[in-house]
Amino acid sequence: MSLIGKVTLLVLGLVISVQAVSSNPLLREEKFFRNISVGEKSGFVKSQRIELSPGFSAPTHSHPVPTFGVINRGVIVYQEEGKREQVLKKGDTFFEPQNVKIIKFINNSNEVAAFTVFYIVEKRLSPTIHID
Repeated sequence: MSLIGKVTLLVLGLVISVQAVSSNPLLREEKFFRNISVGEKSGFVKSQRIELSPGFSAPTHSHPVPTFGVINRGVIVYQEEGKREQVLKKGDTFFEPQNVKIIKFINNSNEVAAFTVFYIVEKRLSPTIHID
């Protein structure tokens, strides 16, 4: 099984919903960090809980690493460049492929939306977001 496959299984076993309220438009809280290695490859898994205020719209962006997430609260409108728009609700998961533009990531609800995101990072890379 590949490094991403093994880490994906690890990530799916770690998803925990945490509830909190925030008045900030965007709140990030690091929840998990673990160094990993499979064969000769090494890196880490990093998890954050992110909250978005009602109506918050993230700018067009991409990640230099594979990114997995699960919606904990609210409704998110999500769209990758060249693909159809999706509406994600509590319990739904999403995958942002490496270096693919995310053109919509919008809290489409009247409450704070929250999701947990996992970054799968090879040692030589950073999970830093790229904003267009």
